[in-house]
Amino acid sequence: MPGERVGHVYAGPMSGETVHFLDAVARDRPVLVTVEQARKVMECYIAADLSAERNEPVTLPLNTTPTLKAMAG
Repeated sequence: MPGERVGHVYAGPMSGETVHFLDAVARDRPVLVTVEQARKVMECYIAADLSAERNEPVTLPLNTTPTLKAMAG
């Protein structure tokens, strides 16, 4: 999902976000969202993947650590 390196630039669905994050870290500047906000967005992506895989609704928040670890692995 993060921007993928293509030559010397990032491309893909999240290229702008990836470049912003790297620039913010390199220049010690604030990022667009907090860690908590980013976590909630990723949880939505994981829930969407789980829902599609199971063909059923998924309840948020995902409080099951094994589920999150399985999706990340």
